[in-house]
Amino acid sequence: MKDWLRKKFIKYVHKNLFNIINEDDILQIKEIPVIVKDRVIKRTAMYYRGKELSPDKVEQLRHSAQLFVDSDIWKLLQNEVKYIANKRIYEESGSTVDLIFGKAILRTIEAIHKKVINIARDNNPK
Repeated sequence: MKDWLRKKFIKYVHKNLFNIINEDDILQIKEIPVIVKDRVIKRTAMYYRGKELSPDKVEQLRHSAQLFVDSDIWKLLQNEVKYIANKRIYEESGSTVDLIFGKAILRTIEAIHKKVINIARDNNPK
């Protein structure tokens, strides 16, 4: 019962109290209204550190993301980080901080993976 309650508490704290990086925080995507011949259309822009990237740079990133997401090194690194984080969470955790840190690592890797896939696969990355 004590372990169950501890896990529930850690899950709640991690999910609701910590400011974890998620997919929407990385390379933000915004729709910008543009007036063209008395019509308003929306174009999608990608931002890095608060500055809009040029369409050429976005296309270059999309191409790089396509290569990266399918690369063996990304798959290997991703699996290794997940393995180490899970090991620390389930086998080596000596404190609640270890558990929270391990979960934060898993969430960050997941956010990066989702963002790279969205950039690589979509015409308008989200």
